[in-house]
Amino acid sequence: MDPSTSSDAGQALYRVMVRIRAFENAAEAASQGGVSAYGQQAAGAAKVRGPLHLSTGQEAVPAGVCAHLRSTDYLTSTHRGHGHTLAKGADLTRMMCELFGKATGFNGGKGGSMHIADFSVGMLGATAWWRRACRSRWAPRTRRSC
Repeated sequence: MDPSTSSDAGQALYRVMVRIRAFENAAEAASQGGVSAYGQQAAGAAKVRGPLHLSTGQEAVPAGVCAHLRSTDYLTSTHRGHGHTLAKGADLTRMMCELFGKATGFNGGKGGSMHIADFSVGMLGATAWWRRACRSRWAPRTRRSC
């Protein structure tokens, strides 16, 4: 979406924000009853593996930022990166599979909530460490590994 030329820019941003909120609400509901470590049986009815870092209430930031990015631009995020990943165009189903610890998730179910990455849309991943995010941001340009 190019917000500078779209007459429906506001509606498009709103749709992205609603998509992010719907995902976050579903993820929160799926985590009710506790979470478990990767490879362990989930407690109660919980389907989410590992901690869940929601970005509820922050939907406008990734929607607005990603509206100005090209499909070829790279993006990193903090540990609350669900919204950025979705706003960049990641698949909802694969993202939820990642939270559930399933092999069909973006990172084979091993990254969980905090390390969502979808290289096909330019999302290099989320990290809890700011310095690591900065280094990750430069890696594609310099070809250095993080």
